[in-house]
Amino acid sequence: MKTTHRSLLLSAGLVLASTVLGVAGGAPAGAASPGPTSPLADWSPPVNVSQSAWYDNTPSISASPLNGGVTVSWEQRDDPNGTFGAVEERTN
Repeated sequence: MKTTHRSLLLSAGLVLASTVLGVAGGAPAGAASPGPTSPLADWSPPVNVSQSAWYDNTPSISASPLNGGVTVSWEQRDDPNGTFGAVEERTN
């Protein structure tokens, strides 16, 4: 019975401590939280890198941490007729 009481007291103490620390670590009273932003606020408009009328699919982008070079690649195909499929890429 004593073990059960100790466990309950220990559990209650841990809950109380985590609650106090959680409240103390939160934002100061009166601080405004940042409001919602548009999902595209930090994005530039899409750019047609292929300049092609073919169906472009499954794009990928990579950037080099060494020199900042960027590569964009994608699948391109004749979707209505199925006559070809290709992987295209552009690098700066």
